[in-house]
Amino acid sequence: MSHDIDRNCTIFIVETEDYSGNFERDMVAYMTGHVGQCGVGSKLADLARSEWAAVFEDDEDEDRDYEDDEAIFGLPVPLQFDGEGCSRPATIWPTEGWVNNGHGESVRSDKPGFEAYLSVAVAFENELAAGQIETLTKRARSFCENYVKLSNVPWATAPLKFTGIRVVRRVIVCTDTTIHVETV
Repeated sequence: MSHDIDRNCTIFIVETEDYSGNFERDMVAYMTGHVGQCGVGSKLADLARSEWAAVFEDDEDEDRDYEDDEAIFGLPVPLQFDGEGCSRPATIWPTEGWVNNGHGESVRSDKPGFEAYLSVAVAFENELAAGQIETLTKRARSFCENYVKLSNVPWATAPLKFTGIRVVRRVIVCTDTTIHVETV
């Protein structure tokens, strides 16, 4: 879950209008080529890497600098642990402006309520360059548009509605507080 990310990092968040627990690992595998210990999304990670290779082989624009784009697959992704102890690079994330009504339905609302998890987050140890953000956004949008074709689950009957991205820099601050002193 979102609170498991307990280190300084950049968090790339994809917002949708669908419950993200149904597709977060597949989406991150398709976006980054990374999968967790459970292996969910490994075929999509392979597809992502093959699509990436095709871009580099077929692109005749010799002046284009791929440094930022190539680094997407090389960036260290701090893995999170799910409730069963399986490490994974993806996590579901609460979506701003949405609440869960307590009956499994998410609705737009600015009133307090249960968090609605319609977003997917992946954390990177480094700040993301503009080219990396652009590439991740394109891949997230492509995953949403092609969800039925890419997914191998029976509930994937329609494309996901991509509503945007957020990039958050998380900085953990530690404070030392003296609670006891003895002097001689």
